[in-house]
Amino acid sequence: MKLLFIIYSLVLTGASSQAATFNCQLLINGNLKQEMEVQTKLNSKIRIVSTGDVTGYLVEKDHNLFVIESFLASSEVRIYAEATLKSAGEKLTSSLWSRDLLMDLTCTEAH
Repeated sequence: MKLLFIIYSLVLTGASSQAATFNCQLLINGNLKQEMEVQTKLNSKIRIVSTGDVTGYLVEKDHNLFVIESFLASSEVRIYAEATLKSAGEKLTSSLWSRDLLMDLTCTEAH
């Protein structure tokens, strides 16, 4: 019985520490500005974009709970998007619309 408990604990620990892989894209006014693949780690902030005016991060706050944080320096604007993603192909998008700018920062969980 003790051995079964140890094996069960190891399985749970291994499952919770597995990294999720995402493909992230920054679109500005409909044009692809940056694209990258990243792996998340629980409670870690991973930079997904850093180009000119825009800096963005992907954070895995809890198992399957992800946040995109983005910052536009020239506008002094911060944008957040949060979602629970459970399977490959699901996506999280942070968007900003203004008269001069349409920005979409999207991360899709890889297959």
